[in-house]
Amino acid sequence: MRFILFNKTNNMTEQEKTQFIIVTVKTQNAFKELTHQQIITIIDLGLEGFSTNGQEDWQDHYIKERIKRNVLAELEKENFKPSQTGVPLKWFKFYTYFRIPAGILLSLVWVSFLLHLDEYLILPLVLLIFNMIILIILFIGLSTKKLWGWKFNFFVLIYETVIISFNSVSNLGKDRDSLIFAFLLALITVCLVWLLPNWIYFKKRKYLFN
Repeated sequence: MRFILFNKTNNMTEQEKTQFIIVTVKTQNAFKELTHQQIITIIDLGLEGFSTNGQEDWQDHYIKERIKRNVLAELEKENFKPSQTGVPLKWFKFYTYFRIPAGILLSLVWVSFLLHLDEYLILPLVLLIFNMIILIILFIGLSTKKLWGWKFNFFVLIYETVIISFNSVSNLGKDRDSLIFAFLLALITVCLVWLLPNWIYFKKRKYLFN
């Protein structure tokens, strides 16, 4: 794991150093959820060589300990929760901040398109509006890391799995037996490719939500 170099910040005041380390922890956490030990390591690296009078002495030792306590207290006050595993969150960030907004925007485009048709297609219009609403709710829940958002995401995953499976066989004809078989095959495929990996991924990241 890479850490930002601190050697040029040792002429800061105690308050400036505290704020700088807090910002550094948050910046590092944006790329990878930090464990408590990793946060302590960043703080220790940030305090290396720090002195209020140009040379490290016993007084600086107590100042460093105070800065460390203040950093941890400030992070706790801001509801900053250390990770239990230190796992990467690239997919979570892509899923939350790109995939969901893209889905909302796409639904909005399709709603606008359907409203400009000479003849309204009521069912597709209702489904698109419903899809847009649940994605907006999901985005709020995941982006604010609320526990209800984590739970709601599993409902959305199941809903999307069924919809994707249904859409993939909707133009295959009217033979009932063939449609049922094709739907089940599509459902199993989507479950394996989309539902199951995301289910496991988000189950392992419950600790992010409160």
